[in-house]
Amino acid sequence: AVWVEAATGVTLPAITVLRGFRVLRVLRLVRSAEGVKTLLFTLLMSFPAVMNVSVLMLLFFLIYTSLGVPLFYNVRWAEEFTGGINSFTNFQGFSNAFATIFTIST
Repeated sequence: AVWVEAATGVTLPAITVLRGFRVLRVLRLVRSAEGVKTLLFTLLMSFPAVMNVSVLMLLFFLIYTSLGVPLFYNVRWAEEFTGGINSFTNFQGFSNAFATIFTIST
């Protein structure tokens, strides 16, 4: 079914409906397997905590980006990629600074 769509570029509605039934197989597995049910329940219960940490990290990224742009805007950078400050990772603008802070944190 996928190869028909890839070869012809035509999406058949019946094939799309059949793909939807694949999801039902996963739900049936969750109902029968206790370990998978426990795992999904744990993931669901930890989602609010993960969101809290994500929002807190975003807040720190925004604060440090807002501080980094005026402080490090005039830092010179090399034209070639040397692994340090370059044309991709710099503090010349908010988006570049945010990407740089994110790269440094990971």
